[in-house]
Amino acid sequence: MTATGRNRDEVARERAKYFEGVKPLVTRQEVDEAIAEQRRIWEQQNQQQ
Repeated sequence: MTATGRNRDEVARERAKYFEGVKPLVTRQEVDEAIAEQRRIWEQQNQQQ
């Protein structure tokens, strides 16, 4: 499942509602998601080469 830019903005807005301006530290889940997304990008680039 890939998130489009628009979906990411929607997710960010949903999160902002809950945090109401408080900026939390990066959670372990966000780190894992970022790593997983980077892996997908690398895999796609490797397949294209």
